[in-house]
Amino acid sequence: MLGSEGDALVARRQLRGGRMLVVTNGSFLLNLPLVNHEHRKLAGRLIAEVGPAGQSVAFLESRPGGPPIRDDEPPIGPPTGMEIFTVWPTNWILLHLAAVGILFCFSRLPIFGRPRELPPPPTSDFGQHVDAVARLRKRSNGRPYATARVMHYHQTVRGRQD
Repeated sequence: MLGSEGDALVARRQLRGGRMLVVTNGSFLLNLPLVNHEHRKLAGRLIAEVGPAGQSVAFLESRPGGPPIRDDEPPIGPPTGMEIFTVWPTNWILLHLAAVGILFCFSRLPIFGRPRELPPPPTSDFGQHVDAVARLRKRSNGRPYATARVMHYHQTVRGRQD
């Protein structure tokens, strides 16, 4: 019925007392492409080809290789529970999230056993002296007090008069 460069875009087949129209790419039959005047003309020709009103019409969309044939009806609605792991790409996303979650749980895993006493901090650590002086200065009245403390240190410890 309709072709382009030797390829059939719309074909007609006789089928047990009926006809079947095969549309290779039905994108021109969607809502937005029907805005185009030429696409509306093609859709009108397909409607006219179906015949008079009152006939049964069915639309079948399939992937390459034809439509799947099943013995029973597929379940209606989204998969639930563990079935969600069978749907692409959700299965890969959930698998990776589960792996990250397990790693997070192991990183937060508590350490079991008797608690150990930590060794006391060494008294020869000069950083503790610096911290103590900083805390003292913070509690004091600011720069004049700190200057007086430094002068006192020079007078008593070093024996220097400045």
